[in-house]
Amino acid sequence: MKEFYERYKIQIKALLAVPVVFIAMFFISKEPKFSCDNYAKDFKNTYECHIVLSHKNESNGISYLFGTDLSTHDETHVEDGSKWIYENFEKFHKGDTIIKNKGEYSITIKRKGKTILIPFKCDRVYPDTLKNI
Repeated sequence: MKEFYERYKIQIKALLAVPVVFIAMFFISKEPKFSCDNYAKDFKNTYECHIVLSHKNESNGISYLFGTDLSTHDETHVEDGSKWIYENFEKFHKGDTIIKNKGEYSITIKRKGKTILIPFKCDRVYPDTLKNI
């Protein structure tokens, strides 16, 4: 047996190291799972937009909304890579007033003669999108 071990010592050590390598790779490559609730909370608490839309563009899943900021009257743009904005991209028209307040889930579009509420969705509709306008 000792002779066998001496002859195949390197191969045996390599075989013993394989499970350790795989376990280490598992923990190193482990990415945090996407959470709709975390994404929604971030959208609600950090995302803000108050513009009159002059034009829009979409490229590689990124939505760009260009317009005039309602507070500063400066030209500005909103860049968003979320699937939610991308799926609602066609609802935004030139001349629309787009309102997204911090602390709210939904985006409001004010257009001549009507108001459109775009509810925030990610696996479900989030609370303040259920209110009436």
